[in-house]
Amino acid sequence: YDHIYPRGRSGETLRAYDTLNGDRPCVIKRPALQDAPPIRAGQELSILNEKRALEQLRGHPVLCELLHSGTFRIGGQQHQYIVIEMATGETLEALTLALAAQGTRLPDLELLTILEGVLDLLQAAHDKRIVYNDVDAKHVFWDREAYRLKMIDWGNAVFLDSETHGHVTRHADIAQVGQLLYFLLSGGRRLDLNRPEAVNDLPESVAPR
Repeated sequence: YDHIYPRGRSGETLRAYDTLNGDRPCVIKRPALQDAPPIRAGQELSILNEKRALEQLRGHPVLCELLHSGTFRIGGQQHQYIVIEMATGETLEALTLALAAQGTRLPDLELLTILEGVLDLLQAAHDKRIVYNDVDAKHVFWDREAYRLKMIDWGNAVFLDSETHGHVTRHADIAQVGQLLYFLLSGGRRLDLNRPEAVNDLPESVAPR
């Protein structure tokens, strides 16, 4: 690997190259080596969660492919790691904010293509009783040159056939899609469901189409 991304709930995410597949760019997720064992255990749960979701949804074009998985040891304790296809393009968060700074937003055709892909993947997940539970512009990559969409980071997924899903339902994804759409149309504003409705009105600078 040649780069370590900011630490997340899955521990460390490393940018690497798959030498078994023509040096294909990929990412490795593993528990953070320097963290205490109880923290690494929580990170591993997120990694295993993502592995399970990627395995069940394998083959969907909007999903980053699970390339490899395995185990390694830290201080005699065995941990899991996964290797995933690297998403290309920019996050919708970065792209939306950059366009808003120029006084514009994504063209309608691109926006509809993105939403179609997001909804199709979520429907595929819901059909398998999986709730993504993390729909956010920072988790959606859009490659404008290749017209390619990828949704990353399934570590927060909830499996409805599990006894541990709590009160999470498919409605969580539906509400988060609404928040994503608001973010894209408003030029990067976050929808606050706890504030009065008028506060969340689209700014006048966003022209209707």
